[in-house]
Amino acid sequence: MNIVIADREAVSRENLRTWLEAEGHQVREAATYPDLLALLKETPDVLMVAARLPDMPERPELPDYKGPLILLVGYATASHARAWLHLNVQALIPKPPDPELVHWALDRAVRTHEAASGSLLPVVTALAHHINNLLTAPYGVGKSLMTRQREGEVLTEEELDTYFRKLLTSLEKIRAVVEVLKHLQDIKLVEYVEGEPMVDLERELEATFREIEQKWSR
Repeated sequence: MNIVIADREAVSRENLRTWLEAEGHQVREAATYPDLLALLKETPDVLMVAARLPDMPERPELPDYKGPLILLVGYATASHARAWLHLNVQALIPKPPDPELVHWALDRAVRTHEAASGSLLPVVTALAHHINNLLTAPYGVGKSLMTRQREGEVLTEEELDTYFRKLLTSLEKIRAVVEVLKHLQDIKLVEYVEGEPMVDLERELEATFREIEQKWSR
């Protein structure tokens, strides 16, 4: 596929480009809203766009582009997602992007666009699943370290430092995901999305947060 990545952050664009080109996609980059509009002339298959771009108007438009749009939403930019929802948004993924969610979003964007369906309920489900994945890895490692310590083994500083670094990284990603989920609830997507109403959104969010609480309270 021909994919355009639009993001003011060079590191974010570079990471995405590396993953996507490794999968065989052709990638072009834009750092500003005018740069993005210029690349639309090259008829990309998919756009991956940060929710806030330099020189972006309050209501962005994508002239002559009817393909799927994937929004990249950061902790500080969740509120900007609303500006794009009148367009063909097929997925929202948190920043920093995770390869698993990038692959899921691309697959969803292509399949959903072909089926002309606009329901974003699968977005909530996928993000909830992603939170559980982010929780599972540090939980398992932490449990293993505690078991070793109870058995009298002395843990090295390097082991503990590595564990806490990974834990903080996971928590930062979880915070970004939760912000996206909370924002989806706040803006009530029923107004913006064609297709099935998002009547189950609040219930999905509550179930997600309950799962998180139960996992951490064990």
